[in-house]
Amino acid sequence: MKLPSDLGTNAVKNAKITVYPNPVNNVLHFSGTDKILDTEIYNMAGQKVLSAGKVSGEGLNVSKLTKGAYILKVKTAAGPQSIKLIKK
Repeated sequence: MKLPSDLGTNAVKNAKITVYPNPVNNVLHFSGTDKILDTEIYNMAGQKVLSAGKVSGEGLNVSKLTKGAYILKVKTAAGPQSIKLIKK
């Protein structure tokens, strides 16, 4: 039995966004080739604590967050990505 070649997963793209500095004090910066469409930050209880949408060239201001661990969800055209974030 021969399967058509278009059933493979070669066309799947992975979003690769990097954030720095991590741990962060006030401003979180992003690097990567994909355009960021949406950003959200969740605490470890799963509650959304910040929703920023598109990120400007100056980065994302996270100074209002309290110290602790968070999950940053970044949506790009290539797909979503979740990144663990530490706030100092």
